[in-house]
This record gives sequence, C-alpha cells and structure tokens, in this order.
Amino acid sequence: MTIMTTTLQASITNREFKRIRNLQNQISNGSTRLFEMDNSSNASPLSHILLSHKTNRYHQLFTLEELALFLHLEHKKNILDIKEHYLLPSEQALQCHTQLSLYRHNESRIVEKAKSHLGITTDLVVVEYDELRDSLYQQAFKCVPSDEHRTTVYSSEGAIRLHHRNEIERFYWEKQNVVVIQVTEKDLNPIKTSNLRWLRETYHHVQNLDVHEYLSQNITMTLHERFLTRTTATLEEHLSHAASIHKVSISDALDTFKHAAYSNLIPINLNERIELYSPVTMVPYPHHIE
Repeated sequence: MTIMTTTLQASITNREFKRIRNLQNQISNGSTRLFEMDNSSNASPLSHILLSHKTNRYHQLFTLEELALFLHLEHKKNILDIKEHYLLPSEQALQCHTQLSLYRHNESRIVEKAKSHLGITTDLVVVEYDELRDSLYQQAFKCVPSDEHRTTVYSSEGAIRLHHRNEIERFYWEKQNVVVIQVTEKDLNPIKTSNLRWLRETYHHVQNLDVHEYLSQNITMTLHERFLTRTTATLEEHLSHAASIHKVSISDALDTFKHAAYSNLIPINLNERIELYSPVTMVPYPHHIE
C-alpha cells in the first residue's frame, strides 16, 4: 500500500475569508440560519459556499458540477476529508512540467511563456478509509463537461496550454500513485443530488431542536414502520401521524426524518425524488446502502 502524502490546501483570498468570517458571526449571533449561500461569491457566477458537517469547514465550489460531486462525496461514510481546488505543490508541478516539455520541443516556447506549471489545481481531493485494508488513501476528482456541454472555445495556443496543464496534473497524481477520476454532469443522478442537498440541511441545526435523542429515536422508528406498512401514504401523512403520537411539531418531525434519511437510519431510496405529498420509496436491501 502506497504511503499517503498530503499537500497544504491553497489559501483563500482575504476578501473571501472576511466574508466567511462575517457569515460565521451572523450564524453565531442567531441572525441567520443559512448555511448554504449560493450565487454570492464574485469568483464565479455559479459559485457556492457550503459549511460541511463532515469537515466542519466552509467549502467554495465554482460550478454546479463541483457542487453536485461534493454533495455525493460528503454523503459517503468512508470519505473522511474533502479538499476543493487542491493546489499542486509548485516544485513538483515544475518537475512534471520539465519532464513533459522534453517530449514537446515544438510546444516548449508556448508552454514556457505561459508558465503553465503554476497554480494548477485539482477540483476535489478526498481522503477515504479502506475498510478491507484498514488504511487511508487519497483519490482525486476532476469535473469535466460532457461533449455536448463543452462550449469553451480556445485559440490554438490556449488549447496547448490547457492540454499541457491537464497533462501536468495527470502526471503529478500518477507519480503519487493516486487515481484521478473524471466526472461529467451525466455521471451523477440529479435526483439524488437534489435529495442530498435538501436532507443534509438538518446536520447544521439538528442539535438545536426541541427533540431529545430518545424521542428522536422513537420518531424515527415510528416513521420507519409506517413507511414499510403504509406504502401508499404520503410523507406528509406519515409526518402528521408521528407528530401527533409523539406530541411534537410537524417541523420537528420533518427535521427528524431528514436527519434519519440522510444518516441511513431509514433506508430511503435517494434516487427517487422525495416530495412531501408523495409516498416515500424505501431501499429493498438496506445493507446495500452507501
């Protein structure tokens, strides 16, 4: 098993850090419960900033594809840490650049002029636990558009620079014995992405609910049993029933359900859209849940 190496995460800009600090202060003061702030960063028109319950850090995702992939990775129980826009060490990137340039004499002037070995990042890098080997390993992910969504047009020089940067990135991770997985918008189920985005909200405020752990467990058991025995009833009907029995608000019953579904305490099929006025689809074999 290869020894895992780590690299310091790229430092965030002062402007973004100040904005995040202000948001943290607002949250601490109780003036906001928004832990998912989209379209608020100047870095990208599709930029999102999320507070992750898994890493206990804010993460900035520049595209919808990065956001979707982050949500799926965050939900996997064996993923222990996630770093976005992982900055490749400049010295190692330069070494990769030099080695690759030896095979590209006709492109070397363009590549060298562009300093294409600087500031190369990998979209997402995770630390995952391997249960079989009882060890940790790194895995890298690159978000790329599918062919029909590939709209960016580059000049010949720009295409060469981009290709060379991608080659440096690939070569760097290859030398680290780390697999780079390319993910397009087609590789992730959009329904599951939407469900995860909705369900995960409870992780940020479930401790503040007026529902103690014992009562939360009883509500979860009630909902689970009714999902199995009353398969045609809607989620709203189940929540109303559980709220009435356990004398809690429907809002508290809903938050308990969301936390239980996200945590796999109730084996909900996340590939089917979860809607308040529709029945809930269960997973046939709970032991296959990720």
